[in-house]
Amino acid sequence: MNQSIKHHKSRRWRQTPIKLARQDQDGMALVLALLMGMVLMAGVSGLLARQLMSRRLSAKESYQQMAESAANNGLNRILGE
Repeated sequence: MNQSIKHHKSRRWRQTPIKLARQDQDGMALVLALLMGMVLMAGVSGLLARQLMSRRLSAKESYQQMAESAANNGLNRILGE
């Protein structure tokens, strides 16, 4: 009977560090998941900003081409008369 008590006590003592290690691992997993989420959000935001800027640039170039075409068309009309 004495041996079973010693065995039980030593078994409980061995489980405590494992539980602490698991709690530490859970905390680290949470931190890593949050950091990964932040990195993904930053990447998506950067890509979205880049896409919007390229659309603005292409719209600006399009308006410039329309203005040049209208000016060229007006000049051709004047010269054609």
